[in-house]
Amino acid sequence: MTLPRTAALAVVALAVAAAGADSPPQTIEADGLTFEVPAAWKKEKPTNAMRKAQLKVEPAKGDTDSAANALSEVSAQLGSITVAVPPKVILSSMKGGEFQVTLSNELDEPVTVRLDAITDESLRVATSEPIQLDANSKASFNLAASMDDTGTHTALIVVTDTKGNPLGAHASVPIRPSQVSGVIWWFVGTGCALLFAAIAVRLTRRIMKAKKARTTGEV
Repeated sequence: MTLPRTAALAVVALAVAAAGADSPPQTIEADGLTFEVPAAWKKEKPTNAMRKAQLKVEPAKGDTDSAANALSEVSAQLGSITVAVPPKVILSSMKGGEFQVTLSNELDEPVTVRLDAITDESLRVATSEPIQLDANSKASFNLAASMDDTGTHTALIVVTDTKGNPLGAHASVPIRPSQVSGVIWWFVGTGCALLFAAIAVRLTRRIMKAKKARTTGEV
């Protein structure tokens, strides 16, 4: 099966009973996407509103395993687009920060995808703009995040098509704000206070010493 645009796989549900016979492929259109399938596959009206296209494969004589093989092939195609995230993310502050994710396309065709995130109410991760990946390529991108508290929250990063339909690839990452910044500012503030106190003490001592020297000279 040849797919000129692999993203189409995410919006195609195959209602298959078995595989079709080898024959010249036909072109199927689904919501502006096109892909090629064997001519024996028949296009049906989708039975689910989430489906953009539905195909049925008539059983081949004596063939009982080809339906599973067809579905396995679709799954394998989808599995060629993957996303990787860091083991954990520590933001510079609750107000916001960025972390890096890596997309990989192991297909022989370029694809255009987006990155979305599923989080709880205390964590926000921005959705990416459409990303075009060349065939057999890998690229890294930064996602912006912000939080409402100092706890650790998990974001599920999901690869979707340009309309937000999940393609199957996903990865979860724990995210929390940094506590180090507050400690650093405490040390900086304490250091500055001690420095100014030391300067004040030295100036006071010098003034007192100068006054004492003048008094001694006058006597």
